[in-house]
Amino acid sequence: MRSQYAIPPGIFFTSSSVFLFSAIALTVSSGYTLGALLLFLGSIPLLIQPRFWPELTSDDKKILLVLGLFAAVWILEVLLTDQGSRELDKPSRFLMAMWVLILLLRFPPKAAFLWSGIALGAIGSGFLASWQKFVLGMARAEGHTNSIQFGNISMLFGLLCLASIGWCLSQPHHKNKWLILMGLGFIAGFLGSILSGSRGGWVGLPFTALVLYKSFQPWINKKLLVTLIAASLLLTALIYGVPQT
Repeated sequence: MRSQYAIPPGIFFTSSSVFLFSAIALTVSSGYTLGALLLFLGSIPLLIQPRFWPELTSDDKKILLVLGLFAAVWILEVLLTDQGSRELDKPSRFLMAMWVLILLLRFPPKAAFLWSGIALGAIGSGFLASWQKFVLGMARAEGHTNSIQFGNISMLFGLLCLASIGWCLSQPHHKNKWLILMGLGFIAGFLGSILSGSRGGWVGLPFTALVLYKSFQPWINKKLLVTLIAASLLLTALIYGVPQT
């Protein structure tokens, strides 16, 4: 007898791929390619058989159109300026993303897989950055890429963990466990960014904070808001005051 909690094969495939895309992106060499490759390979049957496509909304079509136009303009530039066939690699990824998007619309991944993958990716980046900085003695943590890319993606994961709090609060089961996991991901993601020494991504923090504040406004009272601002200022002062950062 089939369990009521069983996940359909198509959704399990996309959910697992999305999980891997984030979970091992920074902690495994070229780890970010595995989930993306699985998603693209899974989208090939839909590319061959358009009759299995999901019903696309106007917003879906707009996103696909933007991806297609962006790729077309880039490919045209490569061809007109004789940059060589190797330069077609990057624009071709936007074409692949179109089919991956159709696959994800056809088999929407489970949110739990998405958020847990991001949290594990953030926690892994924090541990790896700490190991490289304090054990190996590296001047800047860089993971398996470079310090700028590593630091900015680590911070992105941390911010996404923070953005997931609203989803965590809406869960009927294991709400506190999800909050703890995403909270650890938020802290570890920012730790990875700090230890990488990359500061360019921090420029967007005020804008991100405004968006998150608007989203979480129903749960934030004045006392909590003052506490968060004070904690942020204290953390900034500590980061600025430590010579290693």
